[in-house]
Amino acid sequence: MLNASALALTQYFSGFVIVDVLPMMGGLSQRLYLVTYQSNQITAQCVVRSIRDSLLARQEYALMRHAGKLSANLSALESITIDGQLLNLIIMDYIDGSLAKDIPLSSYHLNTIARQLSLLHQSFPSAPIQRPSVNKLSLIDDYWTLITDATIEDKIRYQRCYALLRNLSFDNTALIHGDLNLSNLIVTSDNVVWLDWEYASVGDAYFDYAAFIVECDQDIESRFIGYLESYNSTVIDLERLSYFKLYYALISWLWCVGLAESKTPQLSAALNKYRDEIDQLVTVIVSNDISL
Repeated sequence: MLNASALALTQYFSGFVIVDVLPMMGGLSQRLYLVTYQSNQITAQCVVRSIRDSLLARQEYALMRHAGKLSANLSALESITIDGQLLNLIIMDYIDGSLAKDIPLSSYHLNTIARQLSLLHQSFPSAPIQRPSVNKLSLIDDYWTLITDATIEDKIRYQRCYALLRNLSFDNTALIHGDLNLSNLIVTSDNVVWLDWEYASVGDAYFDYAAFIVECDQDIESRFIGYLESYNSTVIDLERLSYFKLYYALISWLWCVGLAESKTPQLSAALNKYRDEIDQLVTVIVSNDISL
């Protein structure tokens, strides 16, 4: 865990007095820290994201710079060693706003996010993107093999989903965010800022569409799809979208079951949410005879 003593070793904070370092609740992992510091008697705040893998940190930093206004303004990328462990720190502006998970999303917000997605999916940085993609069927197997205490119900759910998804194909031609959890979106008075670009990669645009729709507890799907279609000048394939929603819900549920760092109330709520979403989607796909 980051602390004031460790941050004082960095070049960025070397001339500041660090007042406080507080873990922030991002997604289901605490790797974001709100840092309060003083410079010339003026109190300011910034956000620090810690990443162990140096290559992934450099790539994420580069993608955030490429994303421009979609991301928080970046201040520095530095590395420090804490208890013999190397940590890479992305230092960025603090955004004064509300997490999307904590407020009702208006039509303005949905329209903004649809427009941002359209711009992101059609943009590519000048340097090649060499990051592992979340858009591959093998990810389901990878996550499943890490579950050591699966119940019979878990196994049945996994097998039903796998049977439906085995022919899913990915059109990996877009730059995707890869983790549109509502905890990763900050809503301000005039913008929506995206955090946590860890899973950004070349992938299928439908994955981002599906992720956002599944994460929203509100009935936003029809409005959101309408905005997407207006910005992309194309019709969203609702049957294909149903499969991507199932794929996203499944890998998210598997992550909660097998990869989560701690069994917290937040994790339990997410696990139940994804499980219920899976069961509903399987029922819809099977009952409507939706085929790929």
